[in-house]
Amino acid sequence: TRVKMENHLDGMVVKEILPEPYFYEFPGYDNLDISFKQLQLIRERGNSEWKDKLSVKGIYLITNTRNNKKYVGKADGAYGIWQLWKQYARNGHGGNVNLIDLVETKGFDYVQKYYKFTLLEPIFKEDEERINEREDYWKRVLLSRNEKYGYNGN
Repeated sequence: TRVKMENHLDGMVVKEILPEPYFYEFPGYDNLDISFKQLQLIRERGNSEWKDKLSVKGIYLITNTRNNKKYVGKADGAYGIWQLWKQYARNGHGGNVNLIDLVETKGFDYVQKYYKFTLLEPIFKEDEERINEREDYWKRVLLSRNEKYGYNGN
């Protein structure tokens, strides 16, 4: 049998309103720009749409909104962007040496507060050379290898 909401509405009480939406709708590859906290919520709540869409190789950008420094990275593993961003959500650095240093000196709370994640370019072909070329391109364009502007050491 089906329960009719209108038969039970008078007995219901709103006890809490979540400070963040429970699920974030995937905005599309061209509009993907999320905070660290949003990334953590997406990961924790296991949103399958995000996992499916982000299980693609590509080039991404992490921006420190406090100082505007940038880190450009590539995701070329089996689960692409999704796999790598899950690591960032867990530890704040994804294994990158310069970002490890930032987390160790400023703390995990710092990166939670100031990181934001942007997908620069999804890459749908299994072409390692193309992924490397595009990563290099974005590092040059965004000056992320320059210590003043970015965190990329290579």
